[in-house]
Amino acid sequence: MGQTKTNNFSLQYAFEDESVPGTLPLTPIWKLLEPNGIPQYGVEIDTVERTPISKRRQRRKGKISDLSSTVEIEHDVTLDPLEDFASAFLVADWQGTPPQPILSCDADSFTTANNGVTMPVGSLVHVRGMVNPANNGVHIVNGSPSATDTPVSTSLVAETAPATAVIERAGIRAAAGDLQIDSAGNLISTTLNFTSLPLQPGQTIWIGGLAPANQFFQQANAGTNFGYARILILTANKLTLDHKTSVFVTDDGTSTGSGGTARAIDLFFGRFLRNVDVDSPAYAERPIHFEGAYDNLLAGGATGYEYAIGNFANELTLTLPETDKATMTFGFIGINTEEITNSRKTGAAAALNPIRTDSFSTSTDIARIRVMEADENGLGTCFKNLSITFQNNVEPEKCLGTLGSPFINLGNFFVNMEATLMFTEAEVITAIKENDTISMDFAIDNDDGAVHFDIPAMTLGGGAREFPVNRSITVSLTGEAFGDTVFDASMLVSLFPFVPV
Repeated sequence: MGQTKTNNFSLQYAFEDESVPGTLPLTPIWKLLEPNGIPQYGVEIDTVERTPISKRRQRRKGKISDLSSTVEIEHDVTLDPLEDFASAFLVADWQGTPPQPILSCDADSFTTANNGVTMPVGSLVHVRGMVNPANNGVHIVNGSPSATDTPVSTSLVAETAPATAVIERAGIRAAAGDLQIDSAGNLISTTLNFTSLPLQPGQTIWIGGLAPANQFFQQANAGTNFGYARILILTANKLTLDHKTSVFVTDDGTSTGSGGTARAIDLFFGRFLRNVDVDSPAYAERPIHFEGAYDNLLAGGATGYEYAIGNFANELTLTLPETDKATMTFGFIGINTEEITNSRKTGAAAALNPIRTDSFSTSTDIARIRVMEADENGLGTCFKNLSITFQNNVEPEKCLGTLGSPFINLGNFFVNMEATLMFTEAEVITAIKENDTISMDFAIDNDDGAVHFDIPAMTLGGGAREFPVNRSITVSLTGEAFGDTVFDASMLVSLFPFVPV
């Protein structure tokens, strides 16, 4: 009896050597994916046939003329793959303090390898992936931290860390009374030097902690001075802010907002990503290796491994449907897909399982979503659905004498929006007709962290309305982003390991 075949399949990825697309580094880090679907994986072969004029009235055997290698993945929005693939699609490196792998912890500190990263005293750090629950979550750095040791005020349970455990800088707790909100609604300090923090203009931050002692007075008592805010201008003792979640009013950082017991305000941030010019130090073309594993495919029941190599990020679509979960579709164009084999590449057998696997509900996990004019006047806040597409317009280059695409070109970076909104603001039609510059942002958060997407400048199109019986009128919009005059970017992404919601 022949070996029974199955349809079991798994997919994982590793970043390649950026200088040699199609080639893995000496010690690649493989990560497992959990796709909902894989519309395309592997090669598509083109042939040219011979159809001569002949009394035989038949074709002759054709020749292979081209090979195209593509990978397309449908996946729930979860933070592990989104973090990696966002960098590939925006063709840039994340800015800020990267997560540090944990080796172990004792009763009051975490030990890491020496990567030259020291978490300063007063930092809020977030730990994930440890076995003991008490070791995970947010901690405050104290004592004498170093590049290999991060002491914290929390009581920990000693353990050797799993391979996926990391510690990441999540923010800072300022000295009591040091942070204030000025009369213009900006964040100011007396001692804290904002330029010493891993922050950049365009980045979104979160102001205010979980406890009243770490919040501005108005957060606990008037519902203002907290939540997301974008850094417009960054100076040593002042963050000029816009795109705020709540109204910001004057507060001197005390228990009454104008005199009283000083409060130690929490400021949360993570890492920041934006599309950049090709000559920027942050510009990074990040080709990817994919491994597809076909269970029980080869002789004797052996697993077959198929490697799609030299894949460049072509198109990413984030979709937020009504009363559902957020999903994302990744499309890559590659150099080649190699023959199926029974042997694996370096490190593939030790692929890391995802840790941040919580999906995002489009009913409960959207922190904010809005389209607005330059003066932040909202053009619509009740979205029925939304999709954002990043396009790199990747084009493979063909050469005589070579099958496949030995070179891949990245084209211009486009960000496009499609949305349906309740028709509650007539100004949205005016914005379309007058080709106004508007902006859009949305934030999603869950127990794994938060991510904030910001399109700083775009024009609207569409405007078609629907008049459903017994339901509200809706308007369909399209949007095309362009490099704005402040940040010169089409997309700004801020990733938080933790926000206090």
